[in-house]
Amino acid sequence: WISTPDKQAVLEASIFLDFRALHGDHRLAHSLRKWIVERLSQEPALLRNMAKEACDTPPPLSFFGNFMVEKTGGKEARFDIKRRAQLPLSDAARVLAFGAGMHQAGGTFDRYQWLAEQYPKHRELYHDAAHAYALFLKIRAQAGVAQGDGGRYVAPKSLSRLERQRLRNAFSVIDAIHRHLKLHYQLSYLG
Repeated sequence: WISTPDKQAVLEASIFLDFRALHGDHRLAHSLRKWIVERLSQEPALLRNMAKEACDTPPPLSFFGNFMVEKTGGKEARFDIKRRAQLPLSDAARVLAFGAGMHQAGGTFDRYQWLAEQYPKHRELYHDAAHAYALFLKIRAQAGVAQGDGGRYVAPKSLSRLERQRLRNAFSVIDAIHRHLKLHYQLSYLG
């Protein structure tokens, strides 16, 4: 995946790079993660392609700030919070953390917190991304409880006016992270 970072490799690496040791000698997982970080620093094409993929999903807001909702498939009038909000932030956190040399296990929130500590210049952006991700998790959990499912599809009309505004603000963080990734990985030069 590292040496041949095609679209399938990006997908598989994105899944694999979130591995965690659950049983046995945890030093093995730590050693593997450290080796991966070293390889990625020597061959950054995979990270660049992962960054491009992370930027390919815009937040679910129209040009005029309205929520872009599903039109078909039984999910009408709802937006996919996992694909359009959580995934872009988690993908960006993974790319930025591995690119910065983070080799300890951690989720999206932990990655942004670690990045904020490592890069004071971007601390506010990383803290905002961590808090936006936490908001998306909260809203998804609330939707899941209310709907009796995983909460992946959220109806904007089911949210209070304040919650809708908080979501809009959190979606602007996705745009800021996308701009950051594009600049950091010079994505305007990728075809």
